[in-house]
Amino acid sequence: MGDLLDRVRRVAMIPESMPFADFRKHFAESDQHYFPVMDELGKLSRIFSINDIRSVLFAPGIGRLVVMKDIGTAEIITTSPSEDLNAVLKKFTVKNIDSLPVVREDDSRELIGMLNRREVIAYYNRRVEEMKAMG
Repeated sequence: MGDLLDRVRRVAMIPESMPFADFRKHFAESDQHYFPVMDELGKLSRIFSINDIRSVLFAPGIGRLVVMKDIGTAEIITTSPSEDLNAVLKKFTVKNIDSLPVVREDDSRELIGMLNRREVIAYYNRRVEEMKAMG
């Protein structure tokens, strides 16, 4: 996956303690679809997608009751720079996710950035074409 590192996108991490009302403001200014949540040490603790919260995004009354630690899943599927392309592609399809957190080799909770499924598939297709061209 080393060849894909230039396609890993830095993203804003959401503090676990952020009230949902504050996240709504953050979301309005973001183009992210997946939101990594960090603990007080800045480590990856949860993740959620916009689809996970779509039904409650504008629900009245929960803005101050819910904090970001209450949202998302702690069962995070991640990848790391040493993982091969095949393994990365499988992770996207296993849970039908569009973006994977890329973490450091030596710390699975240290986020490097997010890798987009479309980028990986485009890279894979380009590699296949290159191999065909070589004969």
